[in-house]
Amino acid sequence: MLTLNLSKRSQTLPRFVGIFLALSLLAGLLPQPARAFSPAAAQTCNTRYTVKSGDTLSSIALQYKISWTELAAANNLKEPYTIYVGQVLCIPVASTTSSTGTTSSSNRASFSLALKGRFLVITTSNFPKKNLYYVKVSEGRFSQGPEITIVGRLMVRNKPDNVYSYKLPRELTTVRYLRVCLKNIVTDANTCRSLYIGR
Repeated sequence: MLTLNLSKRSQTLPRFVGIFLALSLLAGLLPQPARAFSPAAAQTCNTRYTVKSGDTLSSIALQYKISWTELAAANNLKEPYTIYVGQVLCIPVASTTSSTGTTSSSNRASFSLALKGRFLVITTSNFPKKNLYYVKVSEGRFSQGPEITIVGRLMVRNKPDNVYSYKLPRELTTVRYLRVCLKNIVTDANTCRSLYIGR
């Protein structure tokens, strides 16, 4: 009888050890909360923000009046710039201002527009490389009109300035103003400009 009990115990102990090791391995494989920012970045944080359901990089950046690229850089976010609910983000100090009080924009993403016949020509400057954008065009000067047309997609190449050309629908070549927005497919950030056609 004593021999039988010892035999059962000697079989039970390896089972418990095996279960414990399996659970430890599974716990290690579960996603751990990532550190949103490095200690160096924490020194430049203006505040911290906890991501909520429905948040995007661009919506958070807009709330704090910074660009989404500054927000991504401050939190060491790489493509595809994924954020998750509960993540704590470092909100960096807004761009420094010059003595005249204007924001420095030497490295800010921008683009220029031109119209050649029915073709819209876009020249980008300082856009993040290898990012993909929708090119959205509408009639109007200050805001997107009710009719928004996506005329193509724009992939920023590996150089600072790039030129792209898109054929416009005929009805958009006869308006006085065009509103052109580049919408980042991943972050939903919009960068917009108006073009005066004067017809």
